[in-house]
Amino acid sequence: KAGKTNVETLAYEDGGHMIFGLPLSPDEERYEQLGAMGGTPAGNNAAREDSWPKMIDFLNRAFDARQ
Repeated sequence: KAGKTNVETLAYEDGGHMIFGLPLSPDEERYEQLGAMGGTPAGNNAAREDSWPKMIDFLNRAFDARQ
């Protein structure tokens, strides 16, 4: 709903547009592609490591609230 004040913004140094999703192992072939849309592969992967559990927690709480 519009006007809510309980909003959390996540911003990451060296994070670009590839911060959403599960983190990758640096030896995975797709790892270097994490920097393709801004940021660095390491920065985007660090953002994924931090944000993924927070996103899952948010979704669980949002769906629980609807029941």
